[in-house]
Amino acid sequence: IGLFYFYLKVLKKESFVKGFGKFFNHNLDTEPLEAEKEVFSFFKLENPSMWKTFLLSAFKAGAMYIRTLFLIIFLQRKIPLISTFSIFSFTYLAAMIPIPASLGTHEALQVFAFKSLGISQSVAAAFTLILRGADLLVALIGVVILIRLGLFLMKDNIIKRIINFNQKKQKR
Repeated sequence: IGLFYFYLKVLKKESFVKGFGKFFNHNLDTEPLEAEKEVFSFFKLENPSMWKTFLLSAFKAGAMYIRTLFLIIFLQRKIPLISTFSIFSFTYLAAMIPIPASLGTHEALQVFAFKSLGISQSVAAAFTLILRGADLLVALIGVVILIRLGLFLMKDNIIKRIINFNQKKQKR
């Protein structure tokens, strides 16, 4: 509901910050209004950054849907594509709940979704565990890349400082 309200206000180019100020009976500084202008400028149809962001988000959602579809096939369940979309939607819903690592919420939502489709709860648990394992693997690969990049940058920075130090020492 909050996202719908936000996008409705952005598309109509109406201030939602002023609405909050009126709701809380508070006069607002110019900073929130300036931030709101930045948001409005991002959501202009002529803004290429908005379209790039939209396409990347759509690509991510499509990849997640395909991952869900293949995982259900891997678990040897034949269900209609619309049911796969339902399971995928519950995965997205679990990600939106502000609980660290969605502890238990993803499993509970998937048990509900799988049970309503007539699939065993154990398949739902296996589904969420495989998804969490795949996400953990991707995160670990990212950490390794980040550590290697950080070490490379740190080594490069240290070498540059040593060279600069030696050059200053030789000039004296």
